[in-house]
Amino acid sequence: MKKFFLINWLLFVVSFTGLMTGGCARYGILCDSSQIKYAKTAEISDDASKIESLHINIDSGSITVRGSDTDECRLLATIKALSFTSKEAKALVDGTQIKILNSGTQMEVEVKKPIMQKFDQLEVSLEISIPHAISSKLHTSSGNIIVTGLDGSVDCSTITGSIEIKKVQGNVTANTNSGNIKLDDVESQHMELKVKTGSINGEALVDELTGAVISGNISMKCIPGSKVSDVSLSANTGCIWLTLPKDYSGNIDVSTDLGHIDSDLPQVTKNPDHKKLRGIIGNGNGKLKIKTINGGITVKMQN
Repeated sequence: MKKFFLINWLLFVVSFTGLMTGGCARYGILCDSSQIKYAKTAEISDDASKIESLHINIDSGSITVRGSDTDECRLLATIKALSFTSKEAKALVDGTQIKILNSGTQMEVEVKKPIMQKFDQLEVSLEISIPHAISSKLHTSSGNIIVTGLDGSVDCSTITGSIEIKKVQGNVTANTNSGNIKLDDVESQHMELKVKTGSINGEALVDELTGAVISGNISMKCIPGSKVSDVSLSANTGCIWLTLPKDYSGNIDVSTDLGHIDSDLPQVTKNPDHKKLRGIIGNGNGKLKIKTINGGITVKMQN
């Protein structure tokens, strides 16, 4: 009886293994090994001498925008497809339409995808070169966003992906559900950063700073020359590190529920359990509010 049971069990394992490997496409289960990949690039350009803003909204793929000394918008699109056959993958790529729509002062990159089958995958990544002064509003549902060398405002969001902003002089709004936000050499009057799962990290010359993370850390340095007035940082689960200019002045309200506060700020009062920090620095014109639920807080002044 035991031998009979063992033989039947082995037959079941062999049959099930065959179903999950050779038979996955037949039974509607797509295996990575069965997918055929096809890719190509396309280049488009258009006059951008009168353009003030650029809008991009795609559902899958990365976006890279670079400011340059040019009066043109130059676009390089990389289209990648996965399907069951090379013919089907090529048809997906060839059927993808990418256009630059120019409506006077606003430019939009439009991506139209062909009809796809249930297990097909299609990704369009965009690399764009535009004049420095143009503002940008960028969104991708799945992919990273990189913006560099712009003097206009930047508004970017991604559901799954990270955001990197560098050498930008303009107001910044950045939002990601799952990913990191990184800032480098940014000069902004107003900056608003939001992350659900991930971190915020960077240095900026900033006047007003708002940063919020649900699960992750925040590490920000207001570089010398920052005319910081209002700062609001929060993290549900995570730590916060903030470096302020040595001449910062404002009302201080720092607290943590389950953490520890470390600070060298002058003229402030720290409660005995190191969970609250209150006080006024200088003339008190600004406002500094930092809050964590589960995580430590470090606030330092530049030397």
